[in-house]
Amino acid sequence: MRLPLQIEKSLKILIGIFISVALITFFYEKHINSLKIENGFDWYRIMSVNIFLKCNEYYCESFLIPLLSNILNLNNNYIQYTNANIIYYIFVGSFFNIFILYKENIKIALFSIFIIQSSIFYNLYFLQPNFPDFIFIYCSVFSIYCYLKFDKYIYFLLPFSLHPTLALFILFFLIAIILLEKPSKKNHITLINLINITALGFMLSKIYLLLVDSSGYESRFKFIINNFHLLNQKSGLLNANLFDTLNYITIGCLLFYLILNKSRIKIIQLFFVITIGLILEFLSFDPIRIYRTFTTPLLFYIYYENCLSKK
Repeated sequence: MRLPLQIEKSLKILIGIFISVALITFFYEKHINSLKIENGFDWYRIMSVNIFLKCNEYYCESFLIPLLSNILNLNNNYIQYTNANIIYYIFVGSFFNIFILYKENIKIALFSIFIIQSSIFYNLYFLQPNFPDFIFIYCSVFSIYCYLKFDKYIYFLLPFSLHPTLALFILFFLIAIILLEKPSKKNHITLINLINITALGFMLSKIYLLLVDSSGYESRFKFIINNFHLLNQKSGLLNANLFDTLNYITIGCLLFYLILNKSRIKIIQLFFVITIGLILEFLSFDPIRIYRTFTTPLLFYIYYENCLSKK
């Protein structure tokens, strides 16, 4: 027996609030020590203070959160800025949970939330909250959802303002996995729109750099090239247990779902994304983080696009 529509929607919102409260509790518990450190990871706070003045480091392209904290005057010290970042993350995570539960079948919504939470779970043990990764993952998933559900591409500008290099990789390989699908007029239009929004998003970050004193600025691409000789010692993939790097619970559940649905193309896309994610992790100096941040939005795409194709 199906519940009345209004009761069902109210129930889904309550589930979203419950998940979000659990997320808030877990997040604060894992990062409470960060709030006791007077001079912790301070790159982005300093960037926020100097937001339209000067920035010449490779992370300068990630401007949205520092800009927001500058506008709200939440960058006066490390603890204030860290608290602000935690609040941003909780707000974005809660919004997405409630939004997708309200818009989708409860099974699809809960599995979508599971893909995100199980993928970033390990990050909570080592990732400083002042990194933009958490919000970047949610914004990337939200952008992919809006493109698939509503045919809206403009939201891809959000991840480009948070981490342009990773956003570029995600869009590039999103285009690549779409090319693995059966050619169609719809896919052709989609590819054109994705290429256009990728170009626009990348220009957005470059425009910001033109507005500030970025003399000596070194892009993430240039940083990798200049430090390529150090990969044997500092590669993120080589300096972490592969079992920790792989979001094996997410991959296992998604693979099982795709096998049940006999989705051969999606299974190929899944292993393609995992392979590219591991290559990017090898080229980075941050264990686990780059792999998880890159793969999570694309795993969501594989799952949700498969759901839509079955309707």
